[in-house]
Amino acid sequence: IESFLDKLSLPVLTDQKEELDKPIFEEEIVDVITLLTTGKLPGPDGFTVEFYKMYCKELTPYLLNMYEESFANGSLPPTLSEALISLILKKGKDPHNCQSYRPISLINCDAKILDKVLAKRLDKVVETLVHPDQVGFIHQRNSTDNIRRFIDIMWHVQSDQ
Repeated sequence: IESFLDKLSLPVLTDQKEELDKPIFEEEIVDVITLLTTGKLPGPDGFTVEFYKMYCKELTPYLLNMYEESFANGSLPPTLSEALISLILKKGKDPHNCQSYRPISLINCDAKILDKVLAKRLDKVVETLVHPDQVGFIHQRNSTDNIRRFIDIMWHVQSDQ
């Protein structure tokens, strides 16, 4: 693996590293809580998104403290990696057939909040890390761009013949 990685020319991320490594701010937590979708089932701790939205101002300092301690210690509390796995019946499927169900993992909201804070930071740098031809799951990139490029190449090849 080392020899393979040594041959790659990876982008230097000095500026991006500073952005990713900076401490989490209360504003980031509040922004994420505001954007969380309500009406979802809670994780193992039983606290819903509605609870976090209602007590956002009171909870934010505690969440920030937990996240800061986690990064300082280099490990997350076990509750941030716990999940309840629940089975959901697929639409129009036979409830007596095991294949008619799909599993979903219900994680605690405090884990979702941390995930989204970090994901928002990564969104800002991912465009410098991922080749422009890679469009899947990258904000403001669309697979239709690659389809258009493919059609243009096909047209160009045919017109050269």
